[in-house]
Amino acid sequence: VRAYMLSVDGRRITLGTLSPGTAFWIEPTDLEGSATCCNEVLLDGTLLCRLPHDYVRRLMARNPQFAVEVYEVVYMWCATFRDRLRELAHDHTGTRLAHLLGRLAASSDCNVVYETHDELAWWIGTSRARVTKELHRLRGLGLIAYRPHGRGIHVLDPARLRTLQL
Repeated sequence: VRAYMLSVDGRRITLGTLSPGTAFWIEPTDLEGSATCCNEVLLDGTLLCRLPHDYVRRLMARNPQFAVEVYEVVYMWCATFRDRLRELAHDHTGTRLAHLLGRLAASSDCNVVYETHDELAWWIGTSRARVTKELHRLRGLGLIAYRPHGRGIHVLDPARLRTLQL
């Protein structure tokens, strides 16, 4: 599942992705105003369940341990969203892409990132064309390797990309 927000011009900005079995928070739609966070199922066969806000509140009131666990999930999502919003507001597009590639490569086998240019653009809140331009720049700096129209971006030094400032 991909959690995202829409930018003012309608672009999807990915806030995070979730693995099977992961619990996550979605703001309640029964409050005034419209939801600002959207979710998209990425894999066929994925079942996404939504518990009504009032039902979760009642469960929390009856079960303190459940309330603590809900708090932990909400806390982690707030921290993640805070970091994403700071990054989107303050970091250069190339820096955001470098950090994303570093994170994705570190969590993959062989430091290879298989996301498409469109998917990378969703993550960093920019266009596909800008991702392509920044990938050329990172390749020119000797930080990544890939073949045009090939599958996968080999990240040569994930730790360095995760801290790079452009």
